[in-house]
Amino acid sequence: MSINDLSLIQDIFCECIRDIAVLERFESDGRFFESDSIRKEKTDWIVIAAGLDESEAKQFFPGNSKRAERSAAPLRYKSCKISMLFVVKPFDGDMNSISMSSLLITPFAPNKNIPLIRIRNAFLNVYDIPDNKNKLRNFRWEWDTNHSFEEPYEKWLRSWKNEIGFNPAHPPSHFHINSESYKENIEYIKRAGDSIDDLRISVGNPNPLSLILSVAVWLRTL
Repeated sequence: MSINDLSLIQDIFCECIRDIAVLERFESDGRFFESDSIRKEKTDWIVIAAGLDESEAKQFFPGNSKRAERSAAPLRYKSCKISMLFVVKPFDGDMNSISMSSLLITPFAPNKNIPLIRIRNAFLNVYDIPDNKNKLRNFRWEWDTNHSFEEPYEKWLRSWKNEIGFNPAHPPSHFHINSESYKENIEYIKRAGDSIDDLRISVGNPNPLSLILSVAVWLRTL
């Protein structure tokens, strides 16, 4: 992996959002997101971000206060806002040698020489959605391992957690629909829908580009 690979990933994200044609960030001089490289696990990752809260901005842009400040601006379409975070790098290892419960390896852009990426942190949060016949107020996909490997509260799930490798009530890759507003505690910012009774729909390893484009197709029908 090289810095050029990270720059290429950034360019591909930019091309994806540019082709959607209706998303804007008015506070950002035309940039669709903020980006920077960050060093984790003795390797470099590219950060793609918009609409972060203050704690996230400081975490993912630790060396650039201006970029951290700008990362608070979400993407917008009509009244709808989109916040997103993807901390990724190319993956060129052996798929058979990794534990898929602890890593998110997903297809990306094979025709642009980045066939697979590894995702370290990720979410795509769509909120303030205009009135629609589907009655969607907000929805969110996220890759969240904070609680995915803890024992389930539900005793009947514990044998399945051992079988699957993670807590089925809080899968690492999951989807929220019509969550409640943000909550906060001392340890970390709890995102919308982090109550114990929230529905977290387990999903597979989505291609981030496909995820963004599929959301945009639906938004453009509103």
